[in-house]
Amino acid sequence: MNNSVSTFNQYVPQSVIKKYKKTVKKWGEKNLERDSKIIINYKKLENEVMKINESIIKDNNYFKNDVCNQLDMLEKNMFVEKDINITLTTKGIISSIIQEMPCLSISEYILENIDTITSLSPTEISVLLSIFTNIRVSDENKVYNHETLNIPYSCKKEIDSIKTYINKYLDIEVFYCSCLAKNYEIQFNVCEIVYKWCNASNENECSKIFQELEYWGIFLGDFVKAILKINNMVNELEKVAELTENVKLLSLLQQIPKLTLKSVVTNNSLYL
Repeated sequence: MNNSVSTFNQYVPQSVIKKYKKTVKKWGEKNLERDSKIIINYKKLENEVMKINESIIKDNNYFKNDVCNQLDMLEKNMFVEKDINITLTTKGIISSIIQEMPCLSISEYILENIDTITSLSPTEISVLLSIFTNIRVSDENKVYNHETLNIPYSCKKEIDSIKTYINKYLDIEVFYCSCLAKNYEIQFNVCEIVYKWCNASNENECSKIFQELEYWGIFLGDFVKAILKINNMVNELEKVAELTENVKLLSLLQQIPKLTLKSVVTNNSLYL
């Protein structure tokens, strides 16, 4: 090996050898700098991956704990029964049927107040359901207190009762850190109008209600959507009535479409 180097030095000028060594040294420094950056970036990425993995573990634990908390809440309030398996109670099944209203609150309200509910008229039931529609008006026209409305006393009383159940489960979900407050929002802006609408018996009376909608700043299309939503709720409650074999409730509910779907408000007027 030494002989080869010696021979190389004999036949290659020293100036070339120096230039070669200088180039090799420079090339090595550049590669060292590049390699150092690669290593540093790799370490940064490695740290990021560790952070992400830790976050995933924390999220998995969070969701696992959240599910356990939810199941605990549902069991305590008799929506499910836990033995070897988790099974829905009647209240739990009713809650699973209800999609258009706060399901936990309304399922319990129905089971604990069924005699009162079945003593109401189809029109009164429609008024109650109207509080779950999402009609919005200006703050100036907003109804803050349902007691001021010109609707039957039975409706006002049942609205108070429903509010009690809604507030109960709102507090429970807040306690379990799983609250979506918008799911518990109610409004009274169309209670009186829905009451009048159900009692309107001809096109002239319907036209007067349309004029009242305009006065309060409610678009006709929004009112149509509200009525259709009420009928969707009725469809859900019919399933509940069939599940609980409550013929009287089912009969009352089946009369509501005849009272609400008329004039320009029909199932085909969704895109009005």
